[in-house]
Amino acid sequence: MKKKIIEFISMLILVGVSFQPAFVQGQEKKSFDVDSINSDSLISIETTGVGLDQYGTKREQDNPSALPKQTFTQYNLYAPPSLWSSWYKIGTHAGPVTYSVKLEPIGDTMVKGRVRYFDANNKQVVREFIDKAVFRTGNSWAHVELSMKGIPLGTAVKVTVSP
Repeated sequence: MKKKIIEFISMLILVGVSFQPAFVQGQEKKSFDVDSINSDSLISIETTGVGLDQYGTKREQDNPSALPKQTFTQYNLYAPPSLWSSWYKIGTHAGPVTYSVKLEPIGDTMVKGRVRYFDANNKQVVREFIDKAVFRTGNSWAHVELSMKGIPLGTAVKVTVSP
């Protein structure tokens, strides 16, 4: 039991959550030893106000309710010159999900992208776009994939995906 509690606390600390030991009102909070923790000694779990800003950088905030409401994932990928790249898996979903995919080339070249997903009719769709694509997947369990090419030159690309 102690091992499971310690693993649970370690996981909470890794994701930016703090815990407080239980105490009786009127008593001071006391420090405690990890070996003395049992399931009755944890009373509350609070977020620390650590979140990601618009660039995906970890930031501390004073107000946990001011954390971003929308989650996103960023990738640094390569768009080869004038040829489609291999398919990159950028998401997995169960059921219908609306995705937004934004491409930001690092160099001074244009980047064309294409996404591959299953639509509402359960048919695989390949859709080409420049800069940004917004689409809704079908009611299935599947991957969303991305392929890119640089025109006329290859470049590194910052890809932001938000489901």
